Amino acid sequence: MNLDSQIKPDWYLKLAAPPFSDSGLSKQLMLKIEQKVQVMQHKRSARIKLLWISSLGITAMIAIILLTQVIVPWGQTPKANVTIDSTAAGDSQKWKNNLQYFLGNKHLLSLFPDPHLMAGAPFNYKLVFHDPAVYSNEAMVHIIAVNTETGEKVTSYNNNNALVSAKFVTFTLDIPAEGLWRFDVYLNDQLYGNIELNFPDPWEVSPFFRSGVYMMHGEEGVLGFIDAGFVAGKRNKYMWHFWGSEGDLQGEFKVVAVQKGSAEKLNIFSAKGLGGKHNGADAHVPSSMMLPSQGLWRLMAYIDNRPFGSVVVEVK
Repeated sequence: MNLDSQIKPDWYLKLAAPPFSDSGLSKQLMLKIEQKVQVMQHKRSARIKLLWISSLGITAMIAIILLTQVIVPWGQTPKANVTIDSTAAGDSQKWKNNLQYFLGNKHLLSLFPDPHLMAGAPFNYKLVFHDPAVYSNEAMVHIIAVNTETGEKVTSYNNNNALVSAKFVTFTLDIPAEGLWRFDVYLNDQLYGNIELNFPDPWEVSPFFRSGVYMMHGEEGVLGFIDAGFVAGKRNKYMWHFWGSEGDLQGEFKVVAVQKGSAEKLNIFSAKGLGGKHNGADAHVPSSMMLPSQGLWRLMAYIDNRPFGSVVVEVK
């Protein structure tokens, strides 16, 4: 018997119809689906936009940081490449501290002292002139340091009547005592300006070091002497030793003493010159010295009238 030709019941015929009315999705359900899709698309777009903005912001920040490393801010003076010797390449990091002198609103001078500045030892300075009229006219310059309390004066030893032809001069000063000192700058013997510096004075007894078979009192690699000790008012013998080039060790030798708390200088020893190598040093000289009172004293050594170094001793 052919089953297809048989008459099928109603329930069988209803199986061929879709299980949903209309398209199988109600209008309400379709609307919810469309709204959900729109929300998801909006969130995805917002995330992409946020990522793009963040990337742009990071890129801009990096660019700004790079620019600030190569561009000097407007109105800020770049660090000077200052030299101790006008013919040698300098270390700008050593000369970070600078002092300015203005006349009204006109910037005339900048002073670059050694960052380890203190009284009782020679230090180098660079003085920069900002007025083109000074160095274009090749003015002559000298510097005198004046103690603002005592009036004591110290003249820079190596630039008297130096020619200002390169916008700056270098000079050395050996300030003997702590306190406030005024640097008077003279051009062609006329006062041009001044800068004040406060000199700390760490009075600490100098260290001892060994050279050859002897212990030296002083600064290793610079100068020192075999120390027999100091008793107030009593003269004793001391052998000085020096390290340096042959040129640095030529000339008359003298020792100037300053007591802590005083600006008075005492010339306690001098010699016409130094002897040769001795006890591992490049030069030497025997001396006889006496200090008049107890306390801390700084012995400042000069060779050919140039400060060479100093030694702090305690007198019993």
